Amino acid sequence: MNTHYLVAVSGTPLPALTYASDLMLAAGTRVLVPLGKRQLVGVVLAAIEAPTDAEYAVKSIISALDDAPLWQESELKLLAWCAGYYHADWGRLLETALPPQLRLSKQPTRPAKPLKAPELGQAALVKLNAEQQHASDKIADSFGSFKAWLLMGVTGSGKTEVYAQLINQTLQQEKQVLMLLPEIGLTAPMVSRLAQRLNTEPVLLHSERTNSQRAQVWQLTRQGHPLLLIGTRSAIFAPLPKLGLIIVDEEHDSAYKQQDSIRYHARDVALMRAKQQACPIVLGSATPSLESLANVDQGKLHLLTLTQRANQQILPTMLTIDMRQQKLDGALSPQLLSAVERTLAEQGQVLLFLNRRGYSPVLMCHDCGHTLDCPACEVPYTFHRHAPNLRCHHCGKVEQAPAQCPSCGSSHWHLVGQGTQKVEEALQQHFPTTPVLRVDRDSTQGKDKLNHLFAQIRAGDPCIILGTQMLAKGHDFAGIALVGIIDVDSALFARDFRSLERLAQLVIQVSGRAGRGSQRGQVLLQTHQPHHDFVQSLLTKPYAEIAQQLLKERSDTQLPPFSFSAWLLAEGKHLDRVQAQLEKLLPLCQHTKVQVAGPMPALMHKRQYHYRELLWLQSEQRAALHTTIDNLLAFLQQPEGKVTGVRVFLDVDPQDMP
Repeated sequence: MNTHYLVAVSGTPLPALTYASDLMLAAGTRVLVPLGKRQLVGVVLAAIEAPTDAEYAVKSIISALDDAPLWQESELKLLAWCAGYYHADWGRLLETALPPQLRLSKQPTRPAKPLKAPELGQAALVKLNAEQQHASDKIADSFGSFKAWLLMGVTGSGKTEVYAQLINQTLQQEKQVLMLLPEIGLTAPMVSRLAQRLNTEPVLLHSERTNSQRAQVWQLTRQGHPLLLIGTRSAIFAPLPKLGLIIVDEEHDSAYKQQDSIRYHARDVALMRAKQQACPIVLGSATPSLESLANVDQGKLHLLTLTQRANQQILPTMLTIDMRQQKLDGALSPQLLSAVERTLAEQGQVLLFLNRRGYSPVLMCHDCGHTLDCPACEVPYTFHRHAPNLRCHHCGKVEQAPAQCPSCGSSHWHLVGQGTQKVEEALQQHFPTTPVLRVDRDSTQGKDKLNHLFAQIRAGDPCIILGTQMLAKGHDFAGIALVGIIDVDSALFARDFRSLERLAQLVIQVSGRAGRGSQRGQVLLQTHQPHHDFVQSLLTKPYAEIAQQLLKERSDTQLPPFSFSAWLLAEGKHLDRVQAQLEKLLPLCQHTKVQVAGPMPALMHKRQYHYRELLWLQSEQRAALHTTIDNLLAFLQQPEGKVTGVRVFLDVDPQDMP
């Protein structure tokens, strides 16, 4: 006798479908199912009653692909929450959650060799100071139940040592630990530090692991062995039936937000997972997000603070450099160059931060002012000298730089602005005998290149480290005595309402790399606005005080986290059709408790030859916002709701404007 099952089918923009089978299948089991002329992998969600009014014959499951469920009931419940909260099709959600090899309809002929569960050795933990011990004890008291903690510690306060104590206790109880990090570059140093302290090998899961390795990790973690799983964003979906603790390090980091497909926020999903699996969760940061601080005020998170650096180092001094009327060399002021020279002479290391890669962001004709723009995105190409070529950092298009201006025929090109490559060149000219280590997306391509650069830095020899956001978080480089932030002003006047929050986080996080060794660190901020109120706040106030002022401003304007928001982005090759699509949706937002802005151009109005316009939705009531989104998406499924040639994307709780 056939049983009917609700099955989520991977790789399809579809809700869950009904299939029949004479097998007894547990929820969470992968199955092979027919869909049209294809055979695809699906996951059984539940057994259901046979449909009585189906317009078509129910197809049968071809075969089961697992001998035991891949996910437990609580983990399927998490996926169901994601599907509902982010208004996601089950098929695309599985594509996000499952490793590639586990989505294959044809299983490998040679199954990957199973991973062996890591052995638990005798931990060699360092002695905690009073603040660390208090935090560890309070969190440990909540083992076995859901409680959400915010561990707010100044940079260098030893949050990792608190993590190590908690992880060790959880493993000794034969439970599993999930630790999320925002960037792949942070995994290797964290694994090294924790493996040494815990005397066990953490299990790794991120996108630079091979498909086979990722599948092996899933098959291991679902067996329930006590282990520490360290991963980036997507590791939140790994099967962990004996989950005892979740840690989200650098919880403020925007990298936890997926920017395509299912736009989930891993921190928020982690909070829901901890609640559903009844375990404590620790969100750690020196610069917590305003959302998390607001949750502390509302009693949803419990605050623990570490106010001192673990080894009694003094926090670095912070000064501004007034850039007005300065003669610059590759964006570097004479005062900054002098400070770099002095630091190197004292055998210290220097970290310079510039969040703009490439050589120059604009290539302009010196005679007629013509700029070379990406035709697909209508924004200036970034010039890269080492190739040399022109690259669009939005769509990836690459062109050769022409010898002559296509507008006037001149061969006199002017490079406007500075990227990391141009600053690197200036530094090499000023300090020819000192290694200049550039750390950005272009310089770290290739296996282990980033780890090699970090190993050079940790060796402690005098050097200049120049990089982008990759250097701003989580790294413990004992030799850095001077930090220079080359461009504060671009963030100071950005249009995003989150820009000041991110500037404060960035400055404090980058500054925190200085003075972790024997020398007291110094931080220099280059700015044309040294007397700006916010710049002065960065110099004189702790992050907690700055954050409270920003929270007050958000509250006064009813911006997140004091309201709930989403955007709908329409994209197509014809601007009139894109605008017509959004105009069709506007009437559904009227007479609701949702405020709507738009249609309006996206910050990047054209990308890859497609025009992009959006509606911004905001409400003081979360339920009202989601009801409106449901109505909009339902209307888009109707023939009269869709404009030909236009695609519509949704982002709930967006972290960035598109």
